[in-house]
Amino acid sequence: MPAIISRTLDMPRPHFMSQRNKKRYNYIPPPSSGAHVILVCMFKAEQNELIKNLTKQQVLDYCTRFSQSGLKDNSKIWASMKGLLDKSLVGRHIARDPLYFLLDEGRDLAQKLLALAEGVEVVDSQDEATRDAQILPSSQPSGLAAHNWNDADSIFELEAGSYEIVLVIDQREKIDIVSLDGPMKIENRTLACGDFIWVARPKDISPSDRTRDLVLDYVIERKRLDDLASSIFDGRFEQQKLRLLNSGVRRPVYLIEDIGALRASNITSSGLAQAVVNILTHDGIGVEKVKNSAHANDYLTSMTKCLEKLYSNMKLISCSQERLKSGAASKNEFMTFSEFQTKGAKITNWTVREMFAKHLIQITGMSDRRVAVIIKEYPTLSALMDAYKDCNSEKEKEMLLAKLKIPDSNRTIGPAISKRVYACYAMPPGISVSDENDEL
Repeated sequence: MPAIISRTLDMPRPHFMSQRNKKRYNYIPPPSSGAHVILVCMFKAEQNELIKNLTKQQVLDYCTRFSQSGLKDNSKIWASMKGLLDKSLVGRHIARDPLYFLLDEGRDLAQKLLALAEGVEVVDSQDEATRDAQILPSSQPSGLAAHNWNDADSIFELEAGSYEIVLVIDQREKIDIVSLDGPMKIENRTLACGDFIWVARPKDISPSDRTRDLVLDYVIERKRLDDLASSIFDGRFEQQKLRLLNSGVRRPVYLIEDIGALRASNITSSGLAQAVVNILTHDGIGVEKVKNSAHANDYLTSMTKCLEKLYSNMKLISCSQERLKSGAASKNEFMTFSEFQTKGAKITNWTVREMFAKHLIQITGMSDRRVAVIIKEYPTLSALMDAYKDCNSEKEKEMLLAKLKIPDSNRTIGPAISKRVYACYAMPPGISVSDENDEL
């Protein structure tokens, strides 16, 4: 029997079973189906918002926003997602909060569905050389051209006066901006990081083309005082802060609305004040305090007017996020909006180094700069544990990190933080990691 199975598996596949001869687009969901709505709306989100990875709620939000179908029941729409996953039209990142994204087949099919809806002629060519050009170039719907996701690698310039400053507001923010000092450009989009940013947008391109938008020096994270307190308690604060610092934008700012006394908070007022001080001193993030939403409106409109004056006579040059983060970029170099969106999204697949950093940041008194120093010297927990094993005494282990120097300052990690780190990872007395030859 094994020989027969082996011979069967070695037999060539019949011509009609060949993957290359499999007809593309053999599945066409009807316009009123949930699968049609999901594919089209995820494609529009990718093209118009420059966001590829979406949570379940974001997918449904985009379906509500972009769908022209009569199907509005979210449960019926989402029931179609399993079929799209099974047909390899949509992919999924497995995580606590899964992220969904269009695969190449799903993207091509969504583009075809949009073209069919507009009465555009579609080519179903089976030629390998033309399989990526299913829609006639002369008939492609406006605004659906594929974005260059690597456009940060191709440098371009925006001459002074050839662009306008646009305030981009995360569409999940509940704020209405009113300018009393004349008109200003405002746009609502889903931002991968922060709540407000400013972009320089060329005046001579299509409104749907976002590949040449440059993100300027400020990204604003808006927090009410009670929301700040709850985010510190549940751990969201540290994650959001890390994303601001890793965004590549040179001047991240917390805009804090002071709502008065906290009610039923899990953190004291003094603890909250200390967190704000740490943002300024340890993390290097700017802090602006306002009394209410009206004052937040005034701050954002004033910032917009100031940036319009600041960049009115400046030529801007595109660069990569890596160049910005390394400090090598000049003051008129900025990353593209598409790179900001793709690289600023939440990280769901953490590396060992990143997970170690997430552990360290939870230790009392630890800051992002201290974490960076520690993981540069000991990139993983295993490396740190090996260093502890090489120490000759408990005192030496406690002081292992104390003299590590923090860049651009005269400060070190210090003995107190070093002791706390060791206390977190030290084995209790009498317990050790067993070797392979130890008896069970």
